[in-house]
Amino acid sequence: MVKSTIDRIAGIVKSNVNELLDQLEDPEKMVRQMVRDMEADVDRVTAAVGTAVAGVRRLQKEQESHRDRSTQLQQRAAQALDAGEEELARQILGRRVLLDGAADDLDPAMEEGRVTVERLKAQLTSLREDLDDARRRLGSLIAKIRASQGKPAPATNGGTGSE
Repeated sequence: MVKSTIDRIAGIVKSNVNELLDQLEDPEKMVRQMVRDMEADVDRVTAAVGTAVAGVRRLQKEQESHRDRSTQLQQRAAQALDAGEEELARQILGRRVLLDGAADDLDPAMEEGRVTVERLKAQLTSLREDLDDARRRLGSLIAKIRASQGKPAPATNGGTGSE
C-alpha cells in the first residue's frame, strides 16, 4: 500500500516536472540551437579532415625520406665496392634493407589514412548539405512555430538564425 502510494506520488511529481519543462522550452531557440550544433559538428569534422590529411602527408614524407636515404645508401655501397671494401658495402646494404622495410611498412598506414580521409570528407559533405538544408528551412520552421503559438512571423535575416 505504501509502495503504491509512493509510486503514485512519484508519477505525479514526474508529470508535473515534465509539464513545467515543456512550458520552459522555446521551440524557436531549440531550432536555432540545432543549427548552431550542426555548425559546430561541421567545424569538428573539418578539423578532423585537416588532421587526417596532415597525417597522410607526414607519412608520405617519411616514406619518401626513407626511399631517398635508401638510394643514397645504395650509392655509398657501390662506392665502397669500387674501393674494394666489401664488408662496409654489406653493412651499408644491410641498413638499406632496413630502410626499405620501414618504407614498405608505412604503406598500410598510408592506405588506412587515405580511406579515413575519404570517409571524413564524405561525412563533411553530408554534414554541410544537412546544415545548408537546415539553414534554408530555418525561417519557415520558425514561422510555423510562431504561427502555432500565435506569434508574428520573424523578419528575414538571411536564414542564419542570428538574432
